[in-house]
Amino acid sequence: MIRKFLATVATAMLASMTLVSVSQGQAPGTGPSLETPEAKLAQALVCPVALTTKLNRDPVLLVHGTGSAAAESWSWNYAKALPAAGFAICTVELPDNAAGDIQISAEYVVYAVRKMNSDSGRKVATIGHSQGGIVPQWALKWWPDLREKVSDSISLAATHHGAGGAIAFCDALGCGGSVAQQLPSSRFLAAMNQGAEAWGPVDYTSIFSATDEVVFPAAASSTIKGGPGLSVSNVLIQGICPANKATHGDAVWDAVYWAVVMDALLRPGPADASRIGPGVCAPGAVPGVDLATAAKQTADAFALPGPRLVAWPKGPEPALKAYVTGATAAPGAPRTGQGVSIVSSGSSGATSSLVLGGLLAALGIGTAAFVGVRRKR
Repeated sequence: MIRKFLATVATAMLASMTLVSVSQGQAPGTGPSLETPEAKLAQALVCPVALTTKLNRDPVLLVHGTGSAAAESWSWNYAKALPAAGFAICTVELPDNAAGDIQISAEYVVYAVRKMNSDSGRKVATIGHSQGGIVPQWALKWWPDLREKVSDSISLAATHHGAGGAIAFCDALGCGGSVAQQLPSSRFLAAMNQGAEAWGPVDYTSIFSATDEVVFPAAASSTIKGGPGLSVSNVLIQGICPANKATHGDAVWDAVYWAVVMDALLRPGPADASRIGPGVCAPGAVPGVDLATAAKQTADAFALPGPRLVAWPKGPEPALKAYVTGATAAPGAPRTGQGVSIVSSGSSGATSSLVLGGLLAALGIGTAAFVGVRRKR
């Protein structure tokens, strides 16, 4: 079982034959037309405070992850803590609980950013959890007008290069829709990451944990490749607090994640981990949330995506849109430095636990619900 899983990961990460290459740059303009009716796009955008009022800071768009909903992911944490810190926020409800084609979900983010920018007269910062971190990345790649409308693109435990948990889920139960698109070998991710992975003048911050049981290996899965003239920061939270053991669901409330997010939002450029002191390492959550509430909310939230994803029709990965296939160039190669090792050291038992944890989380059975409420540090 473990040998088969490791082989699957290795194959997925090294399968250059599956890559779809896209051109390095995009033609000037606003990008492809949106297929989704505007009424549906507008209904999905919820802003508790009208953005037409004068704002002192860029408004923040919160983007949820696979199998979830906006309120489940954000209502009890960032949707409260950010306004208390002086930020106006909006949430976007991705269709089908973000279980369907990410290319369609991206249209909701495109509309949301344009609307928020128009209403506020300010750039928009996006914060996304898991799949919610790559939906803005896709939107910024294919809709060039957004790059002047977005100040920061911040991702929490995002699947920028796929997720080991997606492999476990698909191997065990079959998959389709956005889960298939988040396999490391997917055509979707190959198209998104071929050439530039970030676009100026947007500041990109990707934050991730070495103990994430869904998106692993953490560094290979969640880092964004930078380059000359690009503003990219990849922050491993254990680089700040080595004893932190934040899991995938913890990313939406963990105090270290929050400290990095605030550094990105309040200072020019992306987050800089060197500016964050060890004082954030004490057990804690976003302002206004205690650890007991965070543990319960995380367990409740993880109980919801599993049944939705199990019920989602199984099938091949959604076909790439014409605006992608029309921009293909010569075949590309796997991302430099993307390794095949899931764990850097430890016994096969540790690997088994990692696989089990990823599969449980992918099924919507959070670790806290499986073994009881835990302390993460």
